[in-house]
Amino acid sequence: MDGLSESAVDFRYPGDLIEPEIQQELHEALSGKTVLPDKILDTGWGNIFIAYYPLHNGQGKVVGALGIEIAADVEAAAIDQLSKAIFVSCLFFCGISIFISLVIFRRISNPLYRDMSNTDFMTNLKNRNAYEVDRDNWTSQKTLSQLTVVVVDLNNLKLANDQLGHDVGDACIIHAAKILHKLENRKTTAYRYGGDEFILLMEDQPDPMPLLLKAKKEFCKYGSELKIPVALAIGVAQFDKSRDHTIADTQKRADEQMYQDKLKIKAYERQNIDSCFS
Repeated sequence: MDGLSESAVDFRYPGDLIEPEIQQELHEALSGKTVLPDKILDTGWGNIFIAYYPLHNGQGKVVGALGIEIAADVEAAAIDQLSKAIFVSCLFFCGISIFISLVIFRRISNPLYRDMSNTDFMTNLKNRNAYEVDRDNWTSQKTLSQLTVVVVDLNNLKLANDQLGHDVGDACIIHAAKILHKLENRKTTAYRYGGDEFILLMEDQPDPMPLLLKAKKEFCKYGSELKIPVALAIGVAQFDKSRDHTIADTQKRADEQMYQDKLKIKAYERQNIDSCFS
């Protein structure tokens, strides 16, 4: 059965031979298999859907086949257009993805953007993320025996916030950062670890106390100008392989020393409210 118009050039009349392009489907139907149009056949006379149904006699024997051909040029054109649209869309989205990837890569590669992820915006010191990266790099690349960890904390910052406002409290943090920044050099790096706490990593500086005491006095002078007894509590620990397995252990000992210094400052304040500024 030809689904084309009888006036079509390719219309098949009774007695015409079956086209070679569809003989395989006919043989399948004659073997008893129902052939349904699961795809468009591209033949020499056009695109078609074809279906074959085996015909059985009363005993169930296949004695012939009923074939139906339907023109599928419109459907084939639609599929072709859809394929082209999908291809163009894939190219477009691939282009967008490549563009975005290049932008991100350039930003990551740009020192400015790298610094943004490693810099504390309030103080311009390196931030905690940078500290943890540098600490891990130190562990793998440098001699731990030459490492000194300094932990710094601001005493009475809450008092400054409560009495003079958080703007003044922030100014205290920024001023402390500026003082610690003066200590930075090729072998010393300062970090804002969080809040009012700072850390310095020092290489090959076995006795940093003279510099740290100078920093304490400079900050106390700043507190005197504010008439608030803000002070720097400082703890120092040098890596000791007999006690420290990691830099975190050294940092913990420095933190304990800093806490003892805080207690000393509090004791001095109880004895003389101006002792921090003497």
